[in-house]
Amino acid sequence: MTYSVHPIALAKGPRDLSQYTYAMNYGKQTTSVWYVWYIAGSTPKTLVDTGAVAPNMEQLNTVENGLAKLVDDTCRHARRFAEGFSAAGYEILNDVVLNQVLVSFGEPEKTNRIIADIQEDGTCWMGGTEWQGKTAMRISVSSWATTEQDVEISLETILRIASKYK
Repeated sequence: MTYSVHPIALAKGPRDLSQYTYAMNYGKQTTSVWYVWYIAGSTPKTLVDTGAVAPNMEQLNTVENGLAKLVDDTCRHARRFAEGFSAAGYEILNDVVLNQVLVSFGEPEKTNRIIADIQEDGTCWMGGTEWQGKTAMRISVSSWATTEQDVEISLETILRIASKYK
């Protein structure tokens, strides 16, 4: 069976550019379009919400900046986060096959304190979750505007904060 993926624009509006990147562009404005993806050829009919937002449809439809690039980039960035946490001795709870990373810093209280400190720092925003009975920090890389530099700055900040609790 052959499948094809088609973006469907849901809404368009102003957005702070810093919401697209982890560490830059605070206060700068852009106009964004929120998308879901229709998977043609699937049974049942399928819509996928990837959290994708882009300034315009053309950016998603070009070879260089299309959906394949969005998926490739966000998955690569997630793998980089996982590699960095693993190298520092922290437990990755999930198989990082898409754009999501679940990392545990140990005891639930410790993990929650680290998450709170990261959010207070403001370099990036990560939230907490529970996965298979373990408290974790959830990283969801979903923006087309996230760069390798954003990931490195965020990873460095997170590891600096987490090291205070070792």
